[in-house]
Amino acid sequence: MVAVEVNGYRIEAGVDLEGANLSDANLSGANLSGANLYVANLEGAKLEDVGLEGAIADDDTTWPEGFHPKARGVIFQASD
Repeated sequence: MVAVEVNGYRIEAGVDLEGANLSDANLSGANLSGANLYVANLEGAKLEDVGLEGAIADDDTTWPEGFHPKARGVIFQASD
């Protein structure tokens, strides 16, 4: 997995994507391990084979319908 640019965001491990709009983005194969996904919009995004282990999200992060982020290693925390 390498860093890529999607919708103006550099996608790589540990990236800060707080508030990012990645709806309908094809993120397949990206590494979002340890990323900050607070309030990020991932609705409709393609998340097949995306590394999400240790990424943090909150209840305002939106996910594709039927996607189970906790099963993929996402940690939910309250945002500040």
